[in-house]
Amino acid sequence: ERTSVSTNFVKARLTIEGHRQKALTDPESCLMIQVDDMDNTKSFVPRAPAIGKSSCGMFRLPSKVTGAIIWSSWYPQNRRVVMLVNHDQYEQNGSKVVSIVYELLLLVLDEFKKLPKKLAINLDNCWRCVYKFGLP
Repeated sequence: ERTSVSTNFVKARLTIEGHRQKALTDPESCLMIQVDDMDNTKSFVPRAPAIGKSSCGMFRLPSKVTGAIIWSSWYPQNRRVVMLVNHDQYEQNGSKVVSIVYELLLLVLDEFKKLPKKLAINLDNCWRCVYKFGLP
């Protein structure tokens, strides 16, 4: 059982790396985006190291931090790192990821005036999943 999980993890990592390499060697055909969310309570502002009597009722701004890496050899360092701070302007469900990926695609389109034919998306905590989409 444990060996099969390890084997599946290695296969998934190799698949993800294959998509990243494709985005770096053939940017006209593939773009890879990796998205990772930070846990909600770790990013609330202000961040109290310990909740005590004086701070338990204190208002804290629910700031959600999302990091993304856009992999493409169109960029000088083969990638663009983006950090988004979300103060609940995105719905807190699957639509949030779609909205973030859409914003990242608009960023690429604005910078290069084109998009590749395929998009590979790797999401945090989804080592089994690499989503591939064809772009019109």
